Amino acid sequence: MGDNGSRTAISLDDYKAELRRLSVNFAAMYDEPLITPKKDKVLAHHWRWSDMERILQQSLQFQDKLPTGHAGAERRIVRLQNPGLDGETVTNTMSMSVQLLLPGEIARPHRHTPVAFRFFLKGQSYTTVNGEKHQMVPGDLVLTPYMQWHDHGNDGDEPGIWIDGLDFPLVRFLDAVIKQDSDQPQQSVRHSGTSDRRFSATGLRPTWIGVDETERASLIHYRWSETEAALNAMAEAGDASPMDDIMLEYVNPATGQAVFTTIACYIQMIRPGVHTVRQRETAHKVFHVFRGSGRTIIDNQEIAWSQGDFFVIPSLAWHEHANDASEPAVLFSLQDGPTLKHLGLHRHEAGNRQ
Repeated sequence: MGDNGSRTAISLDDYKAELRRLSVNFAAMYDEPLITPKKDKVLAHHWRWSDMERILQQSLQFQDKLPTGHAGAERRIVRLQNPGLDGETVTNTMSMSVQLLLPGEIARPHRHTPVAFRFFLKGQSYTTVNGEKHQMVPGDLVLTPYMQWHDHGNDGDEPGIWIDGLDFPLVRFLDAVIKQDSDQPQQSVRHSGTSDRRFSATGLRPTWIGVDETERASLIHYRWSETEAALNAMAEAGDASPMDDIMLEYVNPATGQAVFTTIACYIQMIRPGVHTVRQRETAHKVFHVFRGSGRTIIDNQEIAWSQGDFFVIPSLAWHEHANDASEPAVLFSLQDGPTLKHLGLHRHEAGNRQ
C-alpha cells in the first residue's frame, strides 16, 4: 500500500470532518473508556396494582376516540415502561404488560418470532396455541413458543385480565422481529390437551420429539392447581433457599431447562417471618405479586409491595425479600438469565442482609 496523503498537513477540524465523512471515529479523541456503559439504564421501579387496574378500566371510556383498529382486544394493553429506558419496555431484553378482554371479545390469530407467555390474573378467558385451546384461570401460565399461531377470547361473564411477557426487546435489538396476522377471526380448534398428554408422566419424554423441537413441542399450559400444590408441598417439607425462600422454576419437561432459551419464569413463596439473604446477578428480574404482601430491598431502596403490584430488579443490583405479614406471599417473575447463560455472561453472588 502507498502512503499518499499520510504525511499531508491537515487541521484538527478537517481531520474530524474527514472522520465524519467516512463514518468512523478515532478513539484517542475521546476522554472516556474504550468500552463505555450504555447511556440508558434499567432502574428499580414499583408499579401499584391499584394504578394499573384503574388505567385499564379508564381506557374503556375512550374506545370510540382511538385510531381505527386500535380500540379492540388486541390493543387494550398497558405496558410497564421502565423510567430509565427510552421505550415501551420494562428491561432491555424483556417486556411485560397487562391485557384486558371483555366478555365476548376475541383477539385475532397472529404469530411472531418473539416468544411470549400469559400469566392469568382475573376472570375467565382462553388462549388457543397452534390449534390447541387452553382455558385459563387465575395463576395459570400459558406459553406461546416461537412462531406459533395464537389467539385469545373471553367466553365468560366478566373481564379477563392477564400478564403478557415477551423477549421482544431482545429480538428487536437483533433485527429479527417477524409478525404475521391471520385473515381468520379465530383458529380452528384441531386438538385439545395434546401437550398435556405428551408430558403427563413425570420424568418421561416422547422419543419422537427431537431435541431441536423441544421448545416448540413442549408443555404449553402450567396449571395453578398443580403449581400451588408443589409450593405447599415444599413449604411443608421445610426445604428452602436462603436467598429466595421457596422458589420453583417452570421448566420444559423435555429438556429440564428454562421454558424458553431467552427467558425463564419462576413462582416463589416467601413464608411469614422470612427475610432472605441478599444476592445479585447479571440478570434482570420482573416480579408480579400474585398473593400477599411484603418488602424487597434493592440497593438500599425499599419497595413495600402488596397483591397485584409489579416491580423490577436491575442486573447486578443487590436485593433481598422480607415477609412481615402473617400469610405467605407468592411472587411470579420473569427473568432473562437464560440469555446470559447461553452467552457465558451469567454471574451470581450471595451476601448478607442490607
